Amino acid sequence: MFSLQLQFYLLLIIILPMVLGIPLAKALPLVLKVMTKPVIDILKTKARKDPNWNSTVILPVARYYNKMSLRLRLYAQGLKRNKEQLEKSAKMSDEAALDLGAELVANGATLLFGLMAIALQQTLSGQADQRKTDEKKRQEAEQSEMIRELNEKVLEIGLAVEYLDTQMRSMNRLVLSMQSYNDASRQTPKKDGDMS
Repeated sequence: MFSLQLQFYLLLIIILPMVLGIPLAKALPLVLKVMTKPVIDILKTKARKDPNWNSTVILPVARYYNKMSLRLRLYAQGLKRNKEQLEKSAKMSDEAALDLGAELVANGATLLFGLMAIALQQTLSGQADQRKTDEKKRQEAEQSEMIRELNEKVLEIGLAVEYLDTQMRSMNRLVLSMQSYNDASRQTPKKDGDMS
């Protein structure tokens, strides 16, 4: 059953971003939260059954938490108790301590998974932002290179136009000088006696 759920969640991780267009960085923490629920339940049941966990982790954590929460409640109410009264009030049965300790361990594991999911989300979104920034810089570099090339081509075209303009003026002067020469040669000098 657990492996079937795991396969479903892995499939969900792969298909959800493609179908719905949800970024993986946003879908992953939700999927991890859902996936950790069975793990937390297994951890809770194993922790209750294992005597080593009971004596070293669960019972001391539960009793310490109970004592601190009792002190906090008494402080918030403005009540003062001596150490013996606190110890007597904070006493709890092993069964209640097992329940509370298993719940605390499960909540701690959930918190740890959540923090890991947040860290993973931040890492993935940071990488995505970095890729976007790099892509934008690359596009800006390409655009500035294209603008530089276009400016060079415009300058070359401007120089070519100036050269052609100079050549055209030179040709116009040549043509004008040839026309004036031709006009002068067509006119024949008039003789003094000829008046026609």
